[in-house]
Amino acid sequence: MSSKKIKIKDVAQLINGHAFKPTDRSNKGLKIIRIQNLNNPLANYNQTEKEVANKYLVNKGDILIAWSASLGVYEWKQEKALLNQHIFKVEFISDDILKHYFKYIVQLAFDELLYKMRGVGLKHLTKKQLDDYEFNLPELQKQEQIVKILDSIEILINQRKDSIKLLDEYKKAIFLNLFLDNQASKKWKSDLINNLDFSFIYGTAKKANTDNVGIPILRMNNISSSGEINLDKLKYVLLEDKEKERLKLNSRDVLFNRTNSRDLVGKSAVWNKGDGYTFAGYLVKIIVNEKIINPYYLVGFLNSNHGKKILFNKAQIAGNLANFSPKLIKQLKILIPPINLQKKYEGIVVNCDNQKAQYGKSLTLLEELFQSVLYKSFGKLDDESEEDAIDFMMSDELRIQKFLDDVKKGEDYESLRQYDIYQETLFNILERTEQKNQDEEGFKKGIVQFLNDENEIELITNREYRLREE
Repeated sequence: MSSKKIKIKDVAQLINGHAFKPTDRSNKGLKIIRIQNLNNPLANYNQTEKEVANKYLVNKGDILIAWSASLGVYEWKQEKALLNQHIFKVEFISDDILKHYFKYIVQLAFDELLYKMRGVGLKHLTKKQLDDYEFNLPELQKQEQIVKILDSIEILINQRKDSIKLLDEYKKAIFLNLFLDNQASKKWKSDLINNLDFSFIYGTAKKANTDNVGIPILRMNNISSSGEINLDKLKYVLLEDKEKERLKLNSRDVLFNRTNSRDLVGKSAVWNKGDGYTFAGYLVKIIVNEKIINPYYLVGFLNSNHGKKILFNKAQIAGNLANFSPKLIKQLKILIPPINLQKKYEGIVVNCDNQKAQYGKSLTLLEELFQSVLYKSFGKLDDESEEDAIDFMMSDELRIQKFLDDVKKGEDYESLRQYDIYQETLFNILERTEQKNQDEEGFKKGIVQFLNDENEIELITNREYRLREE
């Protein structure tokens, strides 16, 4: 099938929205589509009775491009509305391109144009930049095939994201059912945290570095609102031995974010990531008396709407910032359920978090696969100038080991399609490894398969294989 190189302006006209003023708004009339209405389905709509040019009218099925602040490409799925500024409406001027194929082209354009502009600090793209974006346009039948593949991967990605959200909601519901909405809770006693023999330790105020000097330090962004700890974007800090011992994180310590914006303050999580870490000054380490309070129960309480409400009643508020000092936390009255029920809750939370971790791994893989297919399908990769997604994965030994571990587990495949994705990726890596072993002397990355002593096929990293050979 033939393919031709064209620009966005050859197939579509981008029409910027109308600059509606606050005085144009009313409680009736057509909805005004703002960026927040595209990326947040719960956002409220402004309305207007103002008469504007027909070019600003958006109909169901139109493609919209948010080009300022929050970039995105969307298909409008509601009834007719009016377009606000900072959003382009797409009017196709050619029958040679499919609407959904064009949508993926715009996603690719965002990735490439923003990558080229990295470091500039701009948070918007111009009409000229998009108009002049060049891409390959195959025949319609080929476009349909590409869209079908990308749509199927995107469906799996959205299912994974939904599953993760549902697990978070499940944890909240379980906490309510076991403790707050439990009729037996009326017989349980409550007490001030100050009376429960807890220890509170502020984190270090020393400046962290990004040079891997010292020990890794947990900060506010390493605790999620749903009570998990992530080790992304870690910084490091140098501490004296005495301070290092006092501020080290031990298994089952509770980390509490004492100062932050109103919507993020009070995040808490149980530390379960091993030794060798410390924590920053905006966090507090709480060591609980586990004879009375389970750390996972305490975190569930602090992260619940019930706990947040009590915290805000005692918080120090300054504008959008809130501070929950240990002194205030000690004055919280907490319900004390039977310890065996608290331990039951811990088991449920740990199982949920483990499931979320599995979903997170497959989500990462699916997103990487999506990008790989996106670039390969639109011919944006040049083997002589850029690495493709397989080369990128193989260049990172941790990434290739994680992928191999997932394949060996052979579980948690949500569908036959996802299983096929894993297998296709594995075969690509095996093929690429074999090729690089032939072309590059001493290549130690990738994955190989061989017959072990039991005459079974075994998969190991190429590095292990090379070490065995040596």
